Amino acid sequence: MDEIRRLELECVRWDQATDPDSGETYRVCLLHIPANKTTAAFSKPVDPIVGELIDARNVRTIQVLIDRESILTGAAASGEQPWKYYALGEGYCSYDFFAKCPHRLACARCPFYVPKTSSRGQLLAVKDGIEELARYSPSWPRTGSPRALRDHRTVVDHRPADAPEQPGPPAETTPTARPEPDAPPTPSQRPA
Repeated sequence: MDEIRRLELECVRWDQATDPDSGETYRVCLLHIPANKTTAAFSKPVDPIVGELIDARNVRTIQVLIDRESILTGAAASGEQPWKYYALGEGYCSYDFFAKCPHRLACARCPFYVPKTSSRGQLLAVKDGIEELARYSPSWPRTGSPRALRDHRTVVDHRPADAPEQPGPPAETTPTARPEPDAPPTPSQRPA
């Protein structure tokens, strides 16, 4: 699976070949394999079904989340904040040229990657959920007023500014050692 994920979008090239016995022409699929640690880049012929499946995978649409707030506030235009997030299985990628991303298998270390478990990732998911509800559910909000949708967006958009980016584990506290009832006090426990 990792080898397929490493392939570039334009990795399939179609060519024509002629059968020496019958003289018929047929399609040949050439798969371009990128360079890795052990081999240089090369092309190899594969079954046409493989080429068709890879082409179908490349045509498959990917869900893109649009952050309307960063567009409306101008943060996206000034480059302060991304406005487009590509939904990956376990997070979001804000790299504009996602199809040519050089970090294909190292997303967790990429500066454009936002994990879905982070507060920013959860906020994106909530905003997207509200947009989906408004778009596909004619009966939502149930009151029928557009104000309800606006209020939901307001609650999501106006979170505290000091909210942590990623919630960490609680600070560890070391319990103070209590002397045993029969044990003599240690030097640090004696009054000064």
